[in-house]
Amino acid sequence: MKKFLSLLLASACIVLIAVAKDFVIQLKSGEEARIPVENIKDIRFDGTTDHVQLPEDPYPTSTDFTRKVLLTQHTGTNCGYCPKMVMALRTVAADDNYKDAFTLAALHSYDNDPMGTDLIREVSKPYTGAGYPFTNINWKNDGVGALRNYNLMADKLKQLIDGEMTATVPSGIASLATINENTIDLTIAMKAGENGRYRVGAMLIEDGIKADQENYESETLGNVDFSTHDNVVRTLVGRDTDGGFTGVNLGAVQKGSVAFTTQTISIKNAWKMANSRLLIYVAEKVGDRYVCVNSAYAPVDGELPFRYDSGKPGTDAFVQLESNYVEAEPKGAWYSVAYTMADGADGAPEVSTECDWIEELSLRNGEIHFHTAANETAGTRSGRIIVAYGDARPIAVTVRQKSIYDDEDALFRISVDILTPYKAMVRIEPNGYTGNYLFFVAKCETVDKYLNAGNLEAGSRETSTIFRVSPNTTRPHSRISFPNIPRHTP
Repeated sequence: MKKFLSLLLASACIVLIAVAKDFVIQLKSGEEARIPVENIKDIRFDGTTDHVQLPEDPYPTSTDFTRKVLLTQHTGTNCGYCPKMVMALRTVAADDNYKDAFTLAALHSYDNDPMGTDLIREVSKPYTGAGYPFTNINWKNDGVGALRNYNLMADKLKQLIDGEMTATVPSGIASLATINENTIDLTIAMKAGENGRYRVGAMLIEDGIKADQENYESETLGNVDFSTHDNVVRTLVGRDTDGGFTGVNLGAVQKGSVAFTTQTISIKNAWKMANSRLLIYVAEKVGDRYVCVNSAYAPVDGELPFRYDSGKPGTDAFVQLESNYVEAEPKGAWYSVAYTMADGADGAPEVSTECDWIEELSLRNGEIHFHTAANETAGTRSGRIIVAYGDARPIAVTVRQKSIYDDEDALFRISVDILTPYKAMVRIEPNGYTGNYLFFVAKCETVDKYLNAGNLEAGSRETSTIFRVSPNTTRPHSRISFPNIPRHTP
C-alpha cells in the first residue's frame, strides 16, 4: 500500500523530524509528540481534505457584492410577548424595500422550548440580558425588544437595517454543501471586499415546524396563527475564539482574495432536510470586535455562488467564451480560446493578466492567444486571464499547469494547493517507489539554518529530497541526506 503525508503548513511552523524510529511533531507552542514511523500512513492538520472544491466565481475580479444583513431573533414558544416580534418581522419581510435586505435566524432559547438546546441558549445568552423578545443585528448588541406595538418594532428594525447597509464594506459569501446519511459536508468561502481579518460561519435552519405558541397579545394581534415556526436554528458551526459565534477564523485576507473553511454539520433524524437550508455569514474585525458584513441563504445540498450587485452587467453578457478553463502542458506551449461577440456588442474585449508565466497575450481573429512558460516549481499552479468589455464586470479564463517535476519518471508525486495566504496543503505520494524514504518539512528559515550549520549534506536523487514551503512559494531546494540531525528543532 502506498503511504503518503498530507500536511497543512501554516505560519505557526509545523516541523517533522526523524529521531531514531519516531517522528517528532513540534508546533510553535513548543509542544512535541512522538509517533512511531510504522504507524504513519496519513497525517493531516486542521481536518483539511486533500482536494477542496470551491463554489464557482463568475466574476473573479469583482468585489461589488450583494449584501444582506443578519438578524438573529431570540424567542420561545413559552414567551407570551414574542408573537409581537414575529408580527414585526413579518411586516419588514412584506415590505418590497426590505424583503431582500436581510436573513433571519430564529433562536428558540427561551425557557423550555422544544426547539431549544444548550447550544442555542449559549448563542442567545449575550444578547438577552434585557429579556425576550429581542432581535439583534450582525452579531452586535444593537437590536429591538418589545415596544408598544409591532409596527413601532418593525420601523425600528428597518432603521437598523438601513444603518448597517452603509456601516461596513460587504464581503462576498459562498458555499458548497453535500448531504450524507447523517452529516452535511460544507465548504464556506468568502471573498474580501477590503483588506481585513475575517471569520465565517453557518447555521442550519428549518421552516414549517409545528409547536403551540403562548400569546399574550391575541386581542391586539387578532386571529393570527403563530403555531408554525420558520427560520428555526437547529445547529450551527462558527464558534469563535472569543467565546461567541461570529465564525471560524480565516485570518487576514486581502481585497479580492478568497479564503475558506471546510466543516461538517451533524444532522438528526427528526430534522426535515426537505424544509431546511443553510444561513451562511462572514464577519470582519471592526475595532476590537467582529461584526457580520454579509449573509445569505444557501442550499443544504448544492452550491451558492458569490452574488454581485445586479445593477451592473457582466462581460459574459457581451462576450461568449468557448471555454473558461485551460489545462496547460508542464513544459509550456501556445494556446488559444475562441470567443464570439453577442448581438449588438461592438468592437472586441480587452484581455490582461498579472501572471508572469502567462506570456505574449493577444487577440487575433476571434481568439485569445497566449503562451505559458515551463512550470519549474514543485507544484501545480493556476493563473487567470481577465476578459473585460467596457465598464461591465470582468470575467476570467483560468489556466492550470502541473509541474515539470510531476512526470512518469519522478520518484514522488507532489501537489500543492494554496488555501489562504498563510496555509498550503502539500501531498507527497510515491510514484511506484517502494524503498524507504523520509521527508523533512519546515519553514524556509529553518531549512537555511540547517544548511548553514552543516547539518545537511548534498546527496543523490536516490537519497531523499527536501521541499521548501512558504506562504507564497513551493519549490525544490536540494537533494540531501541526513548525517547528523540534532534531536531538537533550532
